[in-house]
Amino acid sequence: MGPPPSATDFPSFHDVDPFPDTFRCVYYLVNKSRGCGNKIDKRLRITTSGIKREIEIETSVEKRSALLLEFISNCCCKRDHRQEVTGTLLAESLRQRWEAELPSLPESTESGVSSAPESQTNTIPTSFESHTKSSSAVVDRPRVTSRPHLRSDGPVTEATQADTGEGRSKTTFVPFIKKPGDTLAGNLCEPLGAKQDLKPGSIYIFSKEASFEMVKIGHSINLKDRMRSIRGKCGYTPDLKYWVNNVPHASRAERLVHYELLYCWHIERGCMCGVTRHMEWFKCSVETAIRIMKNFSRWMEEAEPYDMSAGGTLKPEWSSFIQMLEREGRQITSQLLLDEMERRRSQARASIMPEVNVPVVPLPSTSVPPQPRPEPQARSTAPLLSPDAENMVMAAVQEVLSSNTLQGTAMSLASLIQRRLRALESTTCATGLGPLSVSRGLSVASAIKV
Repeated sequence: MGPPPSATDFPSFHDVDPFPDTFRCVYYLVNKSRGCGNKIDKRLRITTSGIKREIEIETSVEKRSALLLEFISNCCCKRDHRQEVTGTLLAESLRQRWEAELPSLPESTESGVSSAPESQTNTIPTSFESHTKSSSAVVDRPRVTSRPHLRSDGPVTEATQADTGEGRSKTTFVPFIKKPGDTLAGNLCEPLGAKQDLKPGSIYIFSKEASFEMVKIGHSINLKDRMRSIRGKCGYTPDLKYWVNNVPHASRAERLVHYELLYCWHIERGCMCGVTRHMEWFKCSVETAIRIMKNFSRWMEEAEPYDMSAGGTLKPEWSSFIQMLEREGRQITSQLLLDEMERRRSQARASIMPEVNVPVVPLPSTSVPPQPRPEPQARSTAPLLSPDAENMVMAAVQEVLSSNTLQGTAMSLASLIQRRLRALESTTCATGLGPLSVSRGLSVASAIKV
């Protein structure tokens, strides 16, 4: 190991931005005349980015100093250099240097919190002050990205406090301060990079009784385990208001909900669990949070906006739609995305099944009038055989039956009848047997013979 660096070897506080993926450990290697270059875990970078925002708005000298020391430690890699700065004189020297770069603060009160001028306090718009009864808190972290922002709403600078109910600590909510690129459009267009973005999961909303006007919006792979963890670590039972299971890319969907509610985003500090801050609290009604959560969950599932075969990038048709809204200066919302999805579905159905208007053409008139159906002919009632023929057949039957042998009786009878009837064909007029009667008799004889 080389010689330790001095505080002047580190970059300026304002030059340290831990959010981008390109951020590396800030510890200076004196023997190599460069920074360490080791990567920092993404979740820690996101949390540390939130700490920097708190440092910039903190009004207490003591709290800002503590946040600076935590910021310094988190900006160094865990593998090699975090232990080199945590709780050391180097960290204290760097804290003093960076604190000198920040605006000076008034002297703190006995409680350690400076009173901010009344001119710095804004109120939440009245449209977001009607809330339902709640009771909970949560542990998650926001995501940020550098994109041109669409909202003109300034950050809310109101801070609220709530007792945890156990009397062990005070919970304070401070506004989430956005950078110029922290927008819903930017997060929509950012590719699905982290493994967490690729997994389905549950998105939930809960509140806690001690902070009834705030709601927590988070996501988890296992919702029951998350609620159990909050009860055990944070010391209260979350009042679960709403949840959606099996949301594709749940982490990204959760983040999109956060950025549509950017104007009322707050950070919780002072939780009894010891975590420095819980990042995802919102001062809005439960109904508003549920509506936005439903919209993004449905859009993520039905529209399938991200192309996994192209590295998780937003599909071109959605990217073009968002760019069009930005050019027109229109505010992007989850409802607008759903409306566009339905419009595209209607167009697709129309292209598959086009509407065809078939004119009704009358049949051409015919000059030939319809012919009446012929009347069915009455069946002839004439007897099958004439009396003479019947007498002749009966005589033949008597002649056969009077024979002593029965073998071949039917054959003999049929042959005899045929011979007698054929003999009548030439003398039909004399016997009174017509041609039709003779023909029928021959058919009868053939049937007997068979």
